[in-house]
Amino acid sequence: MSRKIAIIQPCYIPWKGYFDIIANVDEFVIFDDVDFVRRTWYNRNRIKREDGSRWLTIPVSYSQTAPTLIKDTPIHGGWVDEHLDIIRTYYHKAPYFGHVFPGLEAAYESVRETNRLGEVTTHLIQYLCSTLGLTTPLIRASTLGAKGKKTDRLLEICKKRKAKTYLSGPAAQAYFETEKFKSANITVEWMDYSGYPEYKQLGLPFEHHVSILDLLFMTGENAHNYMKHVK
Repeated sequence: MSRKIAIIQPCYIPWKGYFDIIANVDEFVIFDDVDFVRRTWYNRNRIKREDGSRWLTIPVSYSQTAPTLIKDTPIHGGWVDEHLDIIRTYYHKAPYFGHVFPGLEAAYESVRETNRLGEVTTHLIQYLCSTLGLTTPLIRASTLGAKGKKTDRLLEICKKRKAKTYLSGPAAQAYFETEKFKSANITVEWMDYSGYPEYKQLGLPFEHHVSILDLLFMTGENAHNYMKHVK
């Protein structure tokens, strides 16, 4: 059987492309045992508002001299109420707010007392997959015991999961050593994020790179019509 997997860090309420990758593989590995990096999507994302977009950021404790793994990065202080209030404020007039918000609120409440970033973001990813009807198995890299760095680490995970094809986001091409995968008889594919159709958003200009929450609030059960692999 040709088995395709993807391996990506857990991000906070990711954009639609993240879930399109999940929908396009047989197994998705949440890369939670690599170092947390500031100013990435790991603990923040953007939501749309009428005059542009704004960040939602989970506050974390972080030290450049003693970095922590994503799964172990401690959350600093409360944030759930603030984020729910902001989401409610911006989207309460969205067409599918009443359909989407109650379940989302329950998902946030379930991580209110969770104090590790990886646990929060992974749980919310699982919830959003369920909302989108995705059944792709999600595996945490921290349960696999893979060693090495960059390409070597990804290759070992692929071998452990008996993958025949590895699907990656396009940004990884900057450092990826394709020949190592070729030598292991594992095909490498690159996700194409171009060609997403626009939908009605709150205000102009249209922005693709915002949280999947925007698409859900604005299109509801029709979200798959604006994605590539979600059916």
